[in-house]
Formats: sequence, structure tokens, C-alpha cells
Amino acid sequence: MLEIISSLVYSNEIITWIFFIFIYFLSGFLLKYIDSAFDDHLFNKKKAFGLAVILACIASIAMIISTTTTIVFFALILSLIIAKKVDNIAFILGAFFCFLLFFILGGTITPILNNVNIFVILFLATLLEEKVDYKKGIFMKKKLGKKIRFLFEYGFMLKLSAIIAFIFLSFQPLFCISLIVFDFAYDAMLCISYKTKRKKSK
Repeated sequence: MLEIISSLVYSNEIITWIFFIFIYFLSGFLLKYIDSAFDDHLFNKKKAFGLAVILACIASIAMIISTTTTIVFFALILSLIIAKKVDNIAFILGAFFCFLLFFILGGTITPILNNVNIFVILFLATLLEEKVDYKKGIFMKKKLGKKIRFLFEYGFMLKLSAIIAFIFLSFQPLFCISLIVFDFAYDAMLCISYKTKRKKSK
């Protein structure tokens, strides 16, 4: 089954680009949806839990057929775990199931070991973005502080790390763009969450 999926994905360059850009977009969008459902109680939790399982399956399959996606998703998931952002039942089981399915299907961390530089920069960027407390402090209320707060809140570090990895570390352009799309999709869901929260508060 995986061989069929892989052969279809890589049968044409346009299909390859569409597939991975869509997968990364869907991952970013669903990740924030699940987060908003459990942390902010904005969406249906049962639906979010089901989507977490689906996302775990999609992510593990994408990692199996793409070594670059193995590097990217491992960096993202592990940084979120260390930052203690995997903090609800859907995220915990989703992350566990994703890794479990990945290794059951024959996945290995060899791509990460062969590309430690790319893994580290993506991992640290995500970790920094999650750990920086950009909402507190007098400085953040000032003009420059508000700009810095905006950059952290809307995924500046992850986008920047993808571009740096592309320019200096031979990060493939397809996955550089896909990772930026992932972050924009997350931001889009973040905006939808804000709007939903405002409507519910009225």
C-alpha cells in the first residue's frame, strides 16, 4: 500500500509538490484546530480527537515516504513535547500513535542522523517560539515590543528557520515552501480561533 502511495506521489513532479504542500497545510491547520478545541474549548473535542488520530496516520505515512518529512515532523513533534505543548489527551495519544505507526511501518531515524544540522535548526526554532513568553512584560506593551510579540505569535521563527535551512543547509525548496505553508495554515486557524472566541464571548 505504501509503495503504491509513494509511486503515485513521485510519479510526477507537479503531483509531488501538490501532495506535500497539501499535507503540510492540512497538518498545520488541524494541529491548531485540535489545540483550540482542548485548550480554549472552542470546537468539538470528540471531533478534534478523531482528527488527531487521522493527523497521526497522515504524518506517519508522509514520514515513511519522505525522509525530509521525517526530519521536519520529528523536529516539530519533539520540540513541542519538550516545550510541554503536548498537554492534552488528543495530542499525547496522537504523538504516540504517530511515532508507533512510523516505526511499525519500517521508519528509521537515519535521515535525522544524516542531516543533524537541519534537524537542530528546525527543532530549536520551534522550541524557542514555544518557550518565549511574548505576552508578558512592560517591554511588550511598547511599540517595538508589540512588533516582536506579533512576530513570535505568528510563527516568525519557524518560517525563518525554514528559509535559513534552505539557503545555508541544502534544505529542499519543496519542503521549505511546505513548512512555510504549514505555519501559515496554523496561523490561519489561529485567526479563525480568535474570531470564534470573540463571537462566543459576546
